[in-house]
This record gives sequence, C-alpha cells and structure tokens, in this order.
Amino acid sequence: FVFSYTMKRYLFVILIWLWLTLALLALFISRIQPFHFLDSNALVLFIESSKLFFIIILFPLIINNSCHEDTKTRRIPCSERSESVSALVPWWLSFLDYLKPFIIFILLSLPLTIMASHLGNADLGILLRANLLLLLMAVFLTLLFIKLPEKYSTIYYLAIFIIYGIGPILYYLVLELAGASWRFLVLLNPFWLFWQANNPEVFYSDWLVQCLVWVTLIIIIATIYRIIKKAA
Repeated sequence: FVFSYTMKRYLFVILIWLWLTLALLALFISRIQPFHFLDSNALVLFIESSKLFFIIILFPLIINNSCHEDTKTRRIPCSERSESVSALVPWWLSFLDYLKPFIIFILLSLPLTIMASHLGNADLGILLRANLLLLLMAVFLTLLFIKLPEKYSTIYYLAIFIIYGIGPILYYLVLELAGASWRFLVLLNPFWLFWQANNPEVFYSDWLVQCLVWVTLIIIIATIYRIIKKAA
C-alpha cells in the first residue's frame, strides 16, 4: 500500500485503537479489579464490538478527511478528485484506495480476533459472518462519505445516535411499560447482534437480515450516484 500523509495520520489512529483494545483485553484476562466481570466467552464479543465501534464512529471520519487533499491554495473535495482520477484508473481501483484503512484495520485486528476466539471457543463461522457484515458496512460508509460534504456528516452521527443509542432504550421501555415487543429496534442494531454471538440460532437469522439491509443500502446509493452521473 502507498499512503498519503493524511492516510498515515489516520493509520496512527488505527494503531491507537489497537493499543487501547490490547490494554483493556490484558486487564480483562488478568482479572484485575474492576475488570474481573468479563469471562473468556465474552472476550470475542468485546473484540468484535470494539471493531464495530471503530467502523461506525471512527472510520467515517477517516474517509471524510482522507478525501481532501491539502494544497497551497485550496482543499480539493473527494468528489472532484475522484472524477479526475476516474479517467486514469479503473473505478474499482480508486474505490479500493479509500478502503485501505479498513483493510489495514482488519489485518491488524486479526490476531486479536483469533486469540479471543481461541480463549472463548467461539464459532469460526460466526466470526467470519461478523467480519463480512463489517465489510458491508465499510463499503456503504465509503460510498457515502466520498461524496458527502463534511458539513453534512453531523446528520450521519445524529442518525447513528438515534438508531443505535435511543432505539434499544425505547425497545426496553416499550417492552416493560406496554408489554409490546418492537423487535425491529434491536434487529437493525449490529451491537445487539454481536452480543448474540454465543446464541447461534438468533445470530444467524438476524445476521442475514442485517446483511440484506446493508446490501440494499449499497445498491441504493450506487444507483443514486449512477443517476446523478448520467444527469450531469
């Protein structure tokens, strides 16, 4: 891989995430107070949830900022730069360039996943499916943020807060107060899905639903970009 200066800065962010995760993992394994509550079966859940947090929260920031090239006179948006580059290289090669942080992230976190799965006796099939879901999310976020202006990124984080933060709280409030199950509020939550990794029957069905959702979103955004390009 060849990294620009901006990409090297965010590679450092990935390494910081890795060091913090390793430190917390060491505390959990050593059973030091107050980190003794996480048993070996939950280690893989901790690692995969940490990777999910990185993809949802930090990865969009990396893509959004790496899609701007500092020059002496102005900042070139990724949308303008991708149009000029597309005439020189295939579109898939240009898109792969924006996925570099995710590829490096998965490679660096692979030893953690293998270690946690060995200690917790996790199903390899579940881990592969979880990382496939992370890949689909990374593809969608890359497609979204290479065209999304920086000023609109706040809308994305507001939507994430509502869906992944308020959604589960609302689910449990409705379940406790009204006795109704609004399961769709947690069905679309990948954090809840990853914490079902020790329950294969629930995981497989909900994983399929989430994969279909992300594939649909990828198709929709790719279609919108194609229509916009043809109209231009």
